[in-house]
Amino acid sequence: MKATWFDGPIGQGRKVLLLIATGAGVTFAVAAIDSAIVTRQIATFKTTPCFIETSTITREGIRDWAPFVRYRYRVDGREYTSTTICSRTTALTTPSAAEAFKQRFGPGADGVCFFDPDDPTSVMLELPTTAQAEQFAMFGGLALGLATVGLGLLQAATTFDTASKPQPQPLSPGWGEPDSGRNDPLARTRRIYRDKLES
Repeated sequence: MKATWFDGPIGQGRKVLLLIATGAGVTFAVAAIDSAIVTRQIATFKTTPCFIETSTITREGIRDWAPFVRYRYRVDGREYTSTTICSRTTALTTPSAAEAFKQRFGPGADGVCFFDPDDPTSVMLELPTTAQAEQFAMFGGLALGLATVGLGLLQAATTFDTASKPQPQPLSPGWGEPDSGRNDPLARTRRIYRDKLES
């Protein structure tokens, strides 16, 4: 890539679009990895009964509620304790959602949790979905597509601008034009013909 590719206003535009494309590509890749992890959890995690020891919901901001739950469960005769609700952020954005969560996971309630058979300490009360990863993938793909189109339009505009400019043409001195210099191979020939025409 030429060093001048990033010069001038168009070059600065290329820099910005390349940064956007890089960020979008990273976002798309992270979303794909996250989707694969969630898909594996849904496919491989097993269920086991659990007992809710503590459950609270704290108001955060205007529309958010932050739940906290401590529960215990048993796997292969061994007892564990966890506070993980989901492997992804649990967002309660309405009073009805907060109330429904309180009803499901109130203190003293019996429930079902999901654990990794290969690592029983990896557990959660609710399995995640791929919805969040899909949203990030759509955002990353859209940003990547727009940045690519923008780079293409900039390149096309640059090419058109260069092609529309008149290109300098080599001059061929006529008989009545002065010689271009001593190194001109036709200077002597033109001089001889000019002298003959003038005599």
